[in-house]
Amino acid sequence: MATNVSVNLPVKNLQKSVEFFTHLGFRFNPQFTD
Repeated sequence: MATNVSVNLPVKNLQKSVEFFTHLGFRFNPQFTD
């Protein structure tokens, strides 16, 4: 069973959000991160 989940959340500072969630163990697909 696939365990991929895509969540789209609006953020004010993309870089800080990516750093925060990366520290939590999430990975980002640059194709969907702009």
